[in-house]
Amino acid sequence: LCTSARRLEMMENEKIFHITYLYPIRLITRKNEEIEIPLEQINDCSYNHGILCRVVGEIKNSFKNQELTYLICGDGALALSDAGSMSSNDLILHYNDLLCKLLLGGLLVESISQKDITTGSLRDDNMIWPVNFGHSYNSHVHAVLRMKLTNSFEAIHLLNAVSSAISVEEFIKCLEKGTQIIKAVDRLSTYYLIAGITEMRYGNWSSALSNLWIIAEQITDYLWVNRFLDDPSRDPEIPARRQTLINDNRTYSASVKQEILYQIGILTEDAYSNLYTVRKARNKLVHEGQLISEEIARRLYSAVEALLKIAIANETPDVLPEMEKLIITLR
Repeated sequence: LCTSARRLEMMENEKIFHITYLYPIRLITRKNEEIEIPLEQINDCSYNHGILCRVVGEIKNSFKNQELTYLICGDGALALSDAGSMSSNDLILHYNDLLCKLLLGGLLVESISQKDITTGSLRDDNMIWPVNFGHSYNSHVHAVLRMKLTNSFEAIHLLNAVSSAISVEEFIKCLEKGTQIIKAVDRLSTYYLIAGITEMRYGNWSSALSNLWIIAEQITDYLWVNRFLDDPSRDPEIPARRQTLINDNRTYSASVKQEILYQIGILTEDAYSNLYTVRKARNKLVHEGQLISEEIARRLYSAVEALLKIAIANETPDVLPEMEKLIITLR
């Protein structure tokens, strides 16, 4: 009875967190810490699972003027407690915004969906334990590794996790670099950007195009306003002209904006050529359900890459090397 009462008291004191995990799996270490997990311990499931469950740091990320605090666990879990009454859609947007910034900052991660989010408890202020299994393979693997309910086939993931380990400090630097990029291009939908890039990695060309075309149009609008309309040398000071050029999306469609941006030298020839070619395929996808080829998807990815570089070149030129690393990884 005493044991049951103690257990009930512990459960009542546990704070529930939303949790998702980085993928590919990697360990997050404390400063100047090196972790080894011998193959023998993996094979007989005798490894120290505490290094997976422990909280190694915390970060803050802002999305749409709402700042949330995430606890970072040793196995790459991102635990969120202050979600309040956020809807599942809001939760997805916040998580993917954080992951997209990490990706643009140089850390290889993928987008998540609702099936990747689960729950767990904060134990003794230093460990997220236990956790539910979730509905994705990634959340399942993390859960069984944490609770040592795995076999050697699944436990072998720990070898890759150790070899790709990064420190909390490196993690934070990636987030800071990615945040610089996103701040430079306002109203960029990080959800669609990381979703499109993730689909590219798996060869889901039609899904990649659907997501990345949204980004292409958003950056086109950004360049239209910030590099064309806000350029004093191109402003004849005609009353209401600027608002007309912003709000009249029927006359000034994305294709018209891209044509003008190309004609005045803001878009490169390659970027414009790729966008022009992709637009035809995109229309067939939308209106006829015709699937997209790898070539078309890669053309769009190259165009988005070029657009993003053009948009951030003046504001954050120091992050361009990280963009190059990302591009090399995907190609």
